[in-house]
Amino acid sequence: MNSDFSTALLSGVVVFVALRGRMIQGDIAAASLAALYLSVVILYAIILQPEWGIIAILGHAAYLITLTFAAVWTCFIVFRISPLHPLHRFPGPVLNRVTELPLAYTAARLNRHLYLCQLHETYGSIVRTGPNSISISSKTAAYTIHKSAQCFNKTEAYDLHLKGEGLFFVKERDRHAVRRRPWNRAMSNEAIQEYTEPLLRTTQAFVDRLAKDTEAKGSVDFVRCVTQWAFDTAALITFGGNGTEMSLLASDDPDELADKPRISLASFEFFSHFPWLFHILKHFPASVFRQVEEFSLKQAERRLQAEKIQFKDVFSYWVEDAEHPNVDELATDSLAAIIAATETVSSMTSLVFFFILSNPHWHRALRAELDAAFSPHAPFNAAPASTDALDGLPILTAVINEAFRLGAIFSGLPRVVPPGGALIDGVHFPGGTVVSVPIYAQHLSADNFGADPAAFNPARWLPSTGSSNENMKADRGALLTFGAGPFNCVGQRLAYRQTRLVLACVFLLLDVDLVDGFDKERWWAGVGNLRATVIREPLAVAARRRRAAGLGVVFPSA
Repeated sequence: MNSDFSTALLSGVVVFVALRGRMIQGDIAAASLAALYLSVVILYAIILQPEWGIIAILGHAAYLITLTFAAVWTCFIVFRISPLHPLHRFPGPVLNRVTELPLAYTAARLNRHLYLCQLHETYGSIVRTGPNSISISSKTAAYTIHKSAQCFNKTEAYDLHLKGEGLFFVKERDRHAVRRRPWNRAMSNEAIQEYTEPLLRTTQAFVDRLAKDTEAKGSVDFVRCVTQWAFDTAALITFGGNGTEMSLLASDDPDELADKPRISLASFEFFSHFPWLFHILKHFPASVFRQVEEFSLKQAERRLQAEKIQFKDVFSYWVEDAEHPNVDELATDSLAAIIAATETVSSMTSLVFFFILSNPHWHRALRAELDAAFSPHAPFNAAPASTDALDGLPILTAVINEAFRLGAIFSGLPRVVPPGGALIDGVHFPGGTVVSVPIYAQHLSADNFGADPAAFNPARWLPSTGSSNENMKADRGALLTFGAGPFNCVGQRLAYRQTRLVLACVFLLLDVDLVDGFDKERWWAGVGNLRATVIREPLAVAARRRRAAGLGVVFPSA
């Protein structure tokens, strides 16, 4: 046994030296481990101890491999907390220096954004949050890491090894810029204007659903309905140009399809702390991520077969420059579009409505602004004049920006320091370090957004009316809801258009209020984040058609 122990210890040290600073794909590591175990079993069965029974050989092989891995992890633990580690000088909890488990635990509890705020309050602007990860809470760090022309690349956590390489999963900045070009055309102002009529059709179904459910039941869960609306809209704009439309709002989504993008995004974020485990689990056919991937592949194949289209959808821009479109690439881009457009738009729209309905002053101000802008004689419609007028409403834009600020309960977007290291806020970080800026902490910074930053106050975003308001002003450049720089969310312009449009249609056509007895504190406490924003309580509202309204919206004909 002493010989076995020495062999395992020596093997563990060798494996530690070989693995330190390297990433191994989880499914490959699992296959290698299985092959190693089988090799040890064969070695003992044929050469070392052929007289042993199979049970003894299997058990002894497991014992040796367990000893080896115990030695490996002992080496890693000692190294990570020792002065030899390149990040040793940065402050942070001891357990975080050893393992990603604290971050994964708080992520699973949906409060990692709050945990990071606490860490920065305790340790300062730079905190070591994991064995090789640093959180830096400052505007200048956000510029260096995300906004500059030399912004840092994405980490290995984005490498899901899908069949096709979609835009969201491209890690290198320069390759991302090339892959982004057709997306940029698909999200230009001109392209989005083409999407406005389809958007209004799904929004009409949304308004009708809110009113009908309220009439039948007395109230409606806004979050459920808006998630179905967002999925229907995302599918229609992405690959519905040939006339095929989803109808989750009409069916009430019996298969819970609209929830799968959120679950997929949450899974991706949680397993970013254990990418090796994600690479194993994603092979299982029952995984939600696999289901959404297969849905996207089917939609991409169907859309490629379309002979003519009714409007130019996002898919059209992806394929117009390619003589032989790669269906796997298109499926992965479709996957990213459906997940992002459904989860981001549904959660942010839910939060916008929550903040507006919870603040009667701003509710009344927004209603008055919309009523003044779109009278029965000049109703809102899909024409450019209407959408331009909508984009120019200051209170509408202010309440959206303020809700997007407070609703962006994100912990940060991980990036990797380039080889050779980099200076961030005057501090040198070694190459390969994972760095991020805690978005929620930055959004609650008085330096960025003025006095009482935790309060909902759209006045931060409105033009100054006097010197007394100067300490309330928002730094627009500090808003990181959609990221920043070359890797920022390509669909943010569309997200703003959708949010403005649904707010206008709902408040012009419906009287919407929170139901009696609605517990605002409990609802807000139930909002968490795991890359996807998770809303655990229904947003119960009563939405009744406005009797005195002169129909300030004209929906397109079917």
